[in-house]
Amino acid sequence: MPLLEINNLGTIFPTDAGLAQAVDDVTLKVEKGQVLGIVGESGCGKSITALSILRLVPPPGRIVRGDILLDGVSLLGLKESQMQSIRGNRIALIPQDPMTSLNPVYTIGEQIIEAIQLHQKVSKKEARVRAIAVLDKVRIPQASTRLDEYPHQFSGGQRQRVMIAMALSCEPELLIADEPTTALDVTVQAQILDLLRSIQQEQGMSIVLITHDLGVVAEMCDMVAVMYAGSVVEYTSVRELFSNPLHPYTNGLLASIPKPDSVRLTPIKGQPPNLVQLPAGCRFASRCPLVEDRCLHAIPPLEIKTEEHFVRCVVVEKTERL
Repeated sequence: MPLLEINNLGTIFPTDAGLAQAVDDVTLKVEKGQVLGIVGESGCGKSITALSILRLVPPPGRIVRGDILLDGVSLLGLKESQMQSIRGNRIALIPQDPMTSLNPVYTIGEQIIEAIQLHQKVSKKEARVRAIAVLDKVRIPQASTRLDEYPHQFSGGQRQRVMIAMALSCEPELLIADEPTTALDVTVQAQILDLLRSIQQEQGMSIVLITHDLGVVAEMCDMVAVMYAGSVVEYTSVRELFSNPLHPYTNGLLASIPKPDSVRLTPIKGQPPNLVQLPAGCRFASRCPLVEDRCLHAIPPLEIKTEEHFVRCVVVEKTERL
């Protein structure tokens, strides 16, 4: 049984112009000890998928269909009190911006200790010992002293390490990392990725890694889901994605990566569709170099091309429906 299973998830946001389909028909799974990468351009639904898993979709957004299973138990059927015991304990989140997620008027230690005591039946003294240990684990120097410092006294990379420490403080089974290296310089990015990889291998936990950086995907992930306009358009192993990309959008993403011998970048022409007024057919059709007339009239299903390689495209030859 997969640790996490998402089936036909749909999440919408009411707007003045109509309902925005932020997440539509997303089906994914995460095995125990596996790293799943979710990749795609800004606004494609990556972060809303993550928030849907935790049932933290900001209002007025709401989940309208599908199911999310953790060890076979539906999270959508749980009471809010039961979800509170899961958030931070069995499933932890590293948000995009640590500075807006850390409370500036409380010390780092107070915030980590609060997270530990919320889910673990330990004294404040024992929680402090655990907080120091977890800061040591994420390689914060002089952890016992720095525990009493405030967020503004840490650099950007150190704040990201603190967020990782908070997420790991209760030893979760699943870690959701939402753009964990955004706004960090290249050297610090490499350090954060190395840290996540070593902790994941040490603890055997599963990770959902949300990113727009295919280099990060290649370095960290076992499986990859490519999202476009709220839907998964390709889902396969990381090796298969880079050796045999099938969806035209995936090929466009790979082609747009800067190359040392290229003078100009190769962009994907056009813009993503408006999520309030989605086209009747394939959502990538207006930008696709392989578009055919049949692409314009029906939404293609996510189908299997080869073993564990699923593609949402009628132009690509397929053999079996997911």
